[in-house]
Amino acid sequence: AVAAGLGAVISRFFAIWALHLATALTFSVLAALYAHEYYTTDGEEDALENRSEEAKQDIAALGAGPLSSKKSWISMLWQVFIAVFIAEWGDRTQIAMITLHSSLPLLPVCLGSLVAFVVLSASAAMVAQLLQGRRLSERMICGVSAVSFFVFAALAFADCAQALRMRDEAWAAFPM
Repeated sequence: AVAAGLGAVISRFFAIWALHLATALTFSVLAALYAHEYYTTDGEEDALENRSEEAKQDIAALGAGPLSSKKSWISMLWQVFIAVFIAEWGDRTQIAMITLHSSLPLLPVCLGSLVAFVVLSASAAMVAQLLQGRRLSERMICGVSAVSFFVFAALAFADCAQALRMRDEAWAAFPM
């Protein structure tokens, strides 16, 4: 909701081609950051182990203690919501969503983001079950993320070029 609101406000002040360009540049920066992480991350670092430890520390920092089967379903839901909300506030995904909301219609981006988060969360839970007890390289995660953001940037640059062509065609329709 915050990303949607910021994106909607930003879209009132800038031309669509400029917003697509900003989106493309943002995705390019994110791709470069992930590529940098790919090259600087220890290839032997186990992402699952590290992130599980981080999640446990985040939950402990909330004073909630470890998850237990004795807690109610609502209590566990609330605990996970708070941990994820704090962990995700201001992350790269939120920045990407702000840029998308600024250059594309609100409803499709909101619905697309919602579906993406549901699919992402469900697939993360399923993959976690499949990978339990196995090792997952931090370097591989960073590499896949870098390639993905480079593709997103290329698509956004193509949208920018198309918006500029449409702007030029619109101006050409008015003889001076």
